Amino acid sequence: MPISEALIRKLRELALSGDRRAMDLQRRILEEAGAAQAAEFDPKEKKQRILNALRKMGVNVIDDGGGND
Repeated sequence: MPISEALIRKLRELALSGDRRAMDLQRRILEEAGAAQAAEFDPKEKKQRILNALRKMGVNVIDDGGGND
């Protein structure tokens, strides 16, 4: 198991046991990770992923370039 995964598991264990510092640190990590993901958000990429998922389900999708890009 990678050290990063072991550390996250231990942090989670401590937070679940009521360790206040562990809870605060876990919250900070999640907030920062969320901010990083939000910064990487690309609406066109999300649209393409949705269209691809629909196609995999057998839905006939035509991407005419319309919509709110």
